[in-house]
Amino acid sequence: MKPSYLQKILPSRSQAFIVSIALSVHGLILMLPLSEDPKPQSPSSETVRISRLPTTTSIPPSPKSVKPSPVPAKTPSVQPSLIPDVTPRSTAPTPKPQLPDASPKPVAQTTSFDDFPQYPTAQLGSCNLFQGTQDTASQQTQDGQPAVAQYFEQALLEKGYTAQAISSDPKAKVYQVVKGGTRKFLNLILCADQGTAIVLSNQPIDLSKLQSATTASQSEALFDNVLSQLKQSGEPVILVSPETYFEQPGAFYAKSAKDPNSYDSDRPLPGFDGNFVYRKETPEQLVSTFFQTRLTSFQLTKMTNYGNGQVYQVKQGEFVRYLNFVPAKGSPGTLVLVWNRIPS
Repeated sequence: MKPSYLQKILPSRSQAFIVSIALSVHGLILMLPLSEDPKPQSPSSETVRISRLPTTTSIPPSPKSVKPSPVPAKTPSVQPSLIPDVTPRSTAPTPKPQLPDASPKPVAQTTSFDDFPQYPTAQLGSCNLFQGTQDTASQQTQDGQPAVAQYFEQALLEKGYTAQAISSDPKAKVYQVVKGGTRKFLNLILCADQGTAIVLSNQPIDLSKLQSATTASQSEALFDNVLSQLKQSGEPVILVSPETYFEQPGAFYAKSAKDPNSYDSDRPLPGFDGNFVYRKETPEQLVSTFFQTRLTSFQLTKMTNYGNGQVYQVKQGEFVRYLNFVPAKGSPGTLVLVWNRIPS
């Protein structure tokens, strides 16, 4: 057998060294595994937590991490988990991968007041402190305030709420109640006759302002009843344009967008709702024979003139309205308007 070219030009030691290196390289190549299709990797616990939507269902925490870590807002892409999500879903059978929540919250926490304690003998109502939906949203009981306060102090503690008394007014004891980052105020207000009104609100209730607001509401109801009687006995009005009844229509209505030379009855000036009543009496007759006999508990004071007519202030406590008696155009009658602020 003829020697190879390398055997001719290289010494025997160098040849042996090269052969040993070649054998080593071939051995390493043989030890490498044959290429296979890549197998799916099990997602980490963090990936499963990222794809889980907020839910009220209790989910065991990951063994690797008790609290979820915030994820940076800039995320190139999120690969869908290859392990089925155990969270019940009410959407399509094949949910899309969800972006990570930038501020995940522990499942154990809750910001809801749905489990707020209910006093055993409480009924709907607020001892007439409120009206409408505010009244039905409150509760009242015949029990005294000390007993009600003692119950809530214990019941709130048992349900995981933090309660702190912040008011020293014996007529209205107020607690600041906190749970899961949400803060509300529990107001225990003495009823006029007996018992306690239970009111949960977003801020402490000022009893003095509440009483004045209730009085204003009753005053408004009385005043509206008088206006209703005035309308029922008034003359029918067909308002084609304000120029039909008013000598100075610009004092009550804005100009029409379609015709700059006329005024729009649908655009009353601020403080005036656009409605009025036409009566055949003079302003003096209306004040003396109608309003003074019906608004006996109100203060009726003549103020100034506006729109070619007299203005009277009607006041009871904090409730204030302004009656404007304007002579009707082309007739001996009077137009009666109501302002919620003094016209000027």
